[in-house]
Amino acid sequence: MTETEQKTPQTEETLSPRKKRAMLEYLGIMFAVAFLLVALSLLVKMHAMQDDMDAASRGARENIEAMEDELETVKAENALLQGEKDAAVRSAKASELLALAQSAWQVRDKVSFNGYMAELEGYADALSPETEALYNMLADKLK
Repeated sequence: MTETEQKTPQTEETLSPRKKRAMLEYLGIMFAVAFLLVALSLLVKMHAMQDDMDAASRGARENIEAMEDELETVKAENALLQGEKDAAVRSAKASELLALAQSAWQVRDKVSFNGYMAELEGYADALSPETEALYNMLADKLK
């Protein structure tokens, strides 16, 4: 037998039950410490992840608030443009009715002229200063 083979049985024989128990207690303590370190590492990682999620949540909330502000601005601009469009449509309709009324007056079609002038009364406020003079002249011919 070699020298290492002879030492192995002797070390097993030399371990008393008390030493075996001490070694098992030592290994148990080492496993407990290792488990606690892994648990502590997990808790630290969870805390870091929670901080990251909180920061992401705050950033998302700020982005939502900024988008809501931008939406309100766009809605206000849209309302303003809608008002301008409505005014332009009324002005175009008024100009069209004025042109039709003038054309009807020139061809001496009193029925059409009266109809156009009656409809034009609802759009008189949308006339430009230049076309308002023509409207007043045609309105005088109604009398």
